[in-house]
Amino acid sequence: MIRRNAADNEAAILVEKASQLGNEYVWQQPEENLAELEMIQSLVHEAHQVYSSARIVGWKNSELTALKARLASIRVPLAEASLNAFDQAITKSMAFRQYKTEVETLPVANNDVAKQALYKHLDAFNKDLKDCCVNRILLINRFLTADRDKFYGTMKLGQNTMYYMGLLIRGDITSDVLREKVSNERRKLQTSGNIAAQHNDRQ
Repeated sequence: MIRRNAADNEAAILVEKASQLGNEYVWQQPEENLAELEMIQSLVHEAHQVYSSARIVGWKNSELTALKARLASIRVPLAEASLNAFDQAITKSMAFRQYKTEVETLPVANNDVAKQALYKHLDAFNKDLKDCCVNRILLINRFLTADRDKFYGTMKLGQNTMYYMGLLIRGDITSDVLREKVSNERRKLQTSGNIAAQHNDRQ
């Protein structure tokens, strides 16, 4: 009993910190608050470890359980946001590929100037791609790591965003193939979301 009370007190401090970070705006706009959510997830994990380290099993801290459930509830929407960002990266890469094709078909006399413009455009494209899509995907991946098995496909696709966009720009893969990969992951998320909803209905 003494050991459990000590664990409850230690966990309560961590849960309180997590609760203070998790205001309604954070939960309602998870894409905009990934840093806060990652901190909340870390605190929840620490609180859970308090009980594990004390070898306390079969005891539930209701506030900790509620926080874990709330974190779980936003993982599918965030995984969908990751796929949306990947899809946006495809669109931007296709636009750059078209620009690259136009430059490569210019008369030889214009090649040097055109290539310089292409390299400059490439630098701007890479920065834009990271700002709009890649950095967001990587942040979401870090959050989804807590349920890696469930979101492995989405995480792996996102982790390879730059690789796939390179293939797309070079013409080694088509946008249709990449968008089919996105669609496959969406279907998996929809299935897992339905299963989670059914589970919650039974509780």
